[in-house]
Amino acid sequence: MKTLSLLLILGLFGVVAQAQTPARISIQGHVTDTLNAPLPGSTVLLMSPKDSSLVSFTRTDDTGNFSLKNIKRGSYILKISYVGSMPLNKLITPAEQ
Repeated sequence: MKTLSLLLILGLFGVVAQAQTPARISIQGHVTDTLNAPLPGSTVLLMSPKDSSLVSFTRTDDTGNFSLKNIKRGSYILKISYVGSMPLNKLITPAEQ
């Protein structure tokens, strides 16, 4: 199985947090493999770091882009998986603005 350093070479997913309201953000990213090829149809899960409960989810589009909107500001585990690759788990915390 391929390692999802592919996904984590996330130059790959500049997790961008943009404030919509003071307590809500959007998380956007671009998922690629180690060769910078987009990974369409990747599963993107946003989970609570306390108990790994699902907060939100989506799939990447044909160009590997994803967006999770209207998320409460806080720390989360972002899990990205793609068929034939090891899943990537990353703790993310949006910057204060």
